[in-house]
Amino acid sequence: MERIPKATYTPEFRAEAVKLVELTGMSVAKAAERLSIPKSSLSNWVRAARAGKLQQVGEQQRAPTELEMELALARRELAEVKQERNLLKTVCGVLREGIPVKYAQIHRLRHEHSVAAICRLLDVSESGYYAWRKRPPSPRARVDARLELEIKAAHERTRRTTVPSDYSPSLQTTVFVSGFIASSEFAVSRACAANRSGVSASRRTRSTLCLWRRTGLPGSSRRMRLTRCG
Repeated sequence: MERIPKATYTPEFRAEAVKLVELTGMSVAKAAERLSIPKSSLSNWVRAARAGKLQQVGEQQRAPTELEMELALARRELAEVKQERNLLKTVCGVLREGIPVKYAQIHRLRHEHSVAAICRLLDVSESGYYAWRKRPPSPRARVDARLELEIKAAHERTRRTTVPSDYSPSLQTTVFVSGFIASSEFAVSRACAANRSGVSASRRTRSTLCLWRRTGLPGSSRRMRLTRCG
């Protein structure tokens, strides 16, 4: 990630960076990532601000020139563009989905990317996402969460040969046999298609065992081919 040169950190920039941590409750690590600055620098500014010494930070540094400030701004904007480009590859699968699906994707990626950047790409509001987080899970969401656990267990019981990325009658049967009763076949199919558990099917190894048996006739024999799946 591109970072702003140390000489271009103005007092105004430091003050705004500290406000991002103090007023919004954002962690130092997330704020530093959003601003494309070192975490250690922002941590020092926060400590200095709490001690009332933020204005004294950087007094020994020379004032940045206009060219340096423009260069720093260009680097920061370039870093943001690169970050959004990489993020777009991650969220492109839910761009045409409903808002609840987009909120769920934001929730999964919140530790890896800026929530504001994800919301901007998915065309949803940050306030709406945080309000969604406070709501209790819907009955469907609770069923899906339990199904996800059952699918993982069924995947292990079948020696990882079921395919959770698509509707599988064998997987559905395995889940039902385990004691879980879903309201419809579509519930299992939907959970399999989502594949939130991240499991993948492994291929069974096939080995062929050839046996030769004499038929009783001179110079002749019969070959028996036995196939074993393991």
